[in-house]
Amino acid sequence: MVNVKGTAIAGRRQYMLRYHGEEKLRAVLSKLKDRDAAHRLETGALKSAWYPFDLLIDLTETIDRVVGKGDGRLYRSIAAQTAEDDLSSVYKVFFKFLQPTYIFNKAAQLWSAYYTSGRLQTTQLTPGTVELEILNFETPHWAHCESVLGWAQRSIELTGVKGVRAEHVDCRTKGAAQCRMRLFWKE
Repeated sequence: MVNVKGTAIAGRRQYMLRYHGEEKLRAVLSKLKDRDAAHRLETGALKSAWYPFDLLIDLTETIDRVVGKGDGRLYRSIAAQTAEDDLSSVYKVFFKFLQPTYIFNKAAQLWSAYYTSGRLQTTQLTPGTVELEILNFETPHWAHCESVLGWAQRSIELTGVKGVRAEHVDCRTKGAAQCRMRLFWKE
């Protein structure tokens, strides 16, 4: 079974509180499949704990159904909030001096600190273009790929570069051999 670090769960909870309030958060939690986990999330999520990956997917999809249109368009925004929260504290000053490629290379190195499956591979295709591939992930899911892409896009934006754009190229859940994403920005 794949597990995910609590920062992703806590980030989704924080997204709900910040943009939709406690009442909507309770509405989301009431619809989660894992009732025990839903009850525990009422009071918070421990960022350093490990949670089932299935809970992350269920939480992400449920948020999208409850406060969105259920079409997956919120996945990137939800994950972007996690990047904002995690990277804009003490690291905010440093981000202004970092290149996007450095951030992605560091994210690839840290993948196993956040997931118990797979790895992230980054390839700079041209100046201002990076391809991300999620390799050997045990349980691929469209919501996860979109979340990784939303986190990556917001991370680049925090460096101050302009014209950031993200594209989901391929996904194993749609028959591709690997999950691939591309990010573009103006150098």
